[in-house]
Amino acid sequence: MDGWNEYSKMVLHELKRLNDGVEKLEVGQQQIEKDIIMLQAKATIWGSVGGFIIALLTNLLFFLINKN
Repeated sequence: MDGWNEYSKMVLHELKRLNDGVEKLEVGQQQIEKDIIMLQAKATIWGSVGGFIIALLTNLLFFLINKN
């Protein structure tokens, strides 16, 4: 019977250790998801700015060509 008590304590300790590891992984995954959302927002902003600049330069060039 004493062996069972030791074994059950060891199993419970291992389950707690594994649970702590899973919780740390979940926190890390949430941080990665936040980082991805931030990168997507930045990519959208920079893509929009780049598109606007190219459109502006194209229109300016078209205006200058047609002016002459």
